[in-house]
Amino acid sequence: MHVSQPCSVRWSSMTSDHSHHKFCGSCEKTVFDFTKSTQEEFDLVRQQEGPHLCGRFNADENGNIYFPNKRPKQRWQKVFLLALLLNFHQTMFSNVNMDYLQELKSRLWGINQTAGEKVTLYGVLKNSHGRLGNASVQITVSETISFTTTTDSQGRFTFELPPNMYVDTLVIKINNGYTKNFVLNETALEASKRIYKIKLPTRRFVGCPSF
Repeated sequence: MHVSQPCSVRWSSMTSDHSHHKFCGSCEKTVFDFTKSTQEEFDLVRQQEGPHLCGRFNADENGNIYFPNKRPKQRWQKVFLLALLLNFHQTMFSNVNMDYLQELKSRLWGINQTAGEKVTLYGVLKNSHGRLGNASVQITVSETISFTTTTDSQGRFTFELPPNMYVDTLVIKINNGYTKNFVLNETALEASKRIYKIKLPTRRFVGCPSF
């Protein structure tokens, strides 16, 4: 589902008459906010409003409209769950050697490396739907060192560098479009001890969807 011609009127300029929709004076239509709605909630409004429904939507990097799988938790619920989680960690790990936990974490993530001829750096690519597989990834380390690779089905990619090579800035470009810069100022061995997570930005626009 796409919005072939997004509306040029900004959402912030529309008249607010309800928490979930606004009134557009340009086209004289009610514009519904679906950025936090599920697919089921959208389908219900669509049945009520008919084919001329206009709304505010989330879209991925290809312009495809998507909806959250479920309604977001209220703020008080998030705070309560966070408090429970912190209390659990304090109870479980108060008597555990933290160095051992850090070593265990490194083993689980596969980033506990020793210096050899080369070290492997790990990255993960996500979009609004989750991990993005089979995407082109271009990695630039310096003016003379650049790599091009592809993510696997889980959105993961890797590349290798000499362990003692100094890395100032790591530039990662996705599908010849979105670019993410990581300022490191460290050796490749030090840089290999983390996962480089890239989340493609979510677009939001107003318009009438086409099916």
